[in-house]
Amino acid sequence: MAWRGVPPIPPYAGVCSEAEATRPGYGVQRTVELLLRYHYVQQRLMALGVARLPGTPEWEVKAALGLHAWYDAEQTDGWRRRVAELREPPLHLERCPDAALGAWLDELEAAPGTPELVDGIYAVARPALAAAFARQLREANPLADHPTRRLLRIALAEQEEAIAWGAAAAAALVSARSEAERGAAAQWRRRLEAGLAAAGGLAAEAPPAGAAVPPAPRRALPDLTPRRDGRFADQRSFGYVCDEVAQDAARPPRERAWALVFKRLREMDVPEWMAGIIAETPEAPWEYHRDMIRQLWDEVRHALFGQATLAAHGLDFTALPSPIASSLIYGRELTALERHALLFSIEQGLMDGRTGKRAELEAAAAAGMPLQAAFQDFDWADEVLHTRLGLQHLVRPHGAARIRALAAEASARALPLHYAYCGQGDAWWPGFLAAALAATQARD
Repeated sequence: MAWRGVPPIPPYAGVCSEAEATRPGYGVQRTVELLLRYHYVQQRLMALGVARLPGTPEWEVKAALGLHAWYDAEQTDGWRRRVAELREPPLHLERCPDAALGAWLDELEAAPGTPELVDGIYAVARPALAAAFARQLREANPLADHPTRRLLRIALAEQEEAIAWGAAAAAALVSARSEAERGAAAQWRRRLEAGLAAAGGLAAEAPPAGAAVPPAPRRALPDLTPRRDGRFADQRSFGYVCDEVAQDAARPPRERAWALVFKRLREMDVPEWMAGIIAETPEAPWEYHRDMIRQLWDEVRHALFGQATLAAHGLDFTALPSPIASSLIYGRELTALERHALLFSIEQGLMDGRTGKRAELEAAAAAGMPLQAAFQDFDWADEVLHTRLGLQHLVRPHGAARIRALAAEASARALPLHYAYCGQGDAWWPGFLAAALAATQARD
């Protein structure tokens, strides 16, 4: 309402127009029904991304699976909290709300290769989520259910970002396939789409008349064996010299900084063996999975720090070793708890001010490499968070003494195999260092 010539003040706190505020929208029961379906689907997508990350050879897809699993974890956490606010006790949230929906996701989990996996996740599953989110945003009353709509807006933006990446990735993957492979992939996608239709989509609507019933899904166990694509020729040279150089204060600053760049790039093996920890502990509390997936994405980011620093200097990250020893050997030789204990032990060591993350940041700053210094700064912050998560999810439930003992036993059993596997040495390092130092000097 306007008075004394003053323009009308926007009503309803700017949340919506009067027309939007006065439509009934959804009730609590319908809202909860939808949120439970979103929760179930995204929890399954989250687990799928984690389980398929190690065995996916393509570096770029591996990285995206880590990011989007974290998006799903964060959004799933939001649905959990919101359901508990809507007169619903937060119990049995992992229960499948619809057998047909579960069967559809079983089929998605059985994607036979990376192109099918990307197509199924990013051209079928995530668009279905985004469409459901957008519809609920349009139809829910903006005042009655403002808290849910706020979560939906964030979730929709992140799903649309993932879908856009997936479309570009799918085009690149399909271009390298034969006609026969494309035909088989198209047939599999039709089966996947039929499964989604049989479930009534994400909105739990009645299937269309005459919808074909898809064949029984093929439930597949995740293959956690780490893989790299054909661009990476050297998967056995772990780069031990880089650990020595990075900690040697007598070395020239830029030599130490470039050793750190490789150490960051090498970290792609950490999310690979973390994926096994998560996939093999389905009984763990939800908060454990949520926080571990955050840490998994952080470790992917750290590897991408190395890739970005190399790219900034015109250097090809695929020309460097891309080791899989840790994820391969730890996955074969250690239990999930032993792996987590070893990971926590490593992270605690990184808190040492003389040789840990503070020293790494100081080395990068002394080298006059501002990009690498920024990456090391955030890498340090991440590792402090990871140590805190380890205290919460590992030390508190199991006890510090047991975790120390498990880490020591795991290291004693696995490290000799680790050194034996990495038999090609560090012959690549001098040539790389010379090229990196020349590239750095050219940028000065």
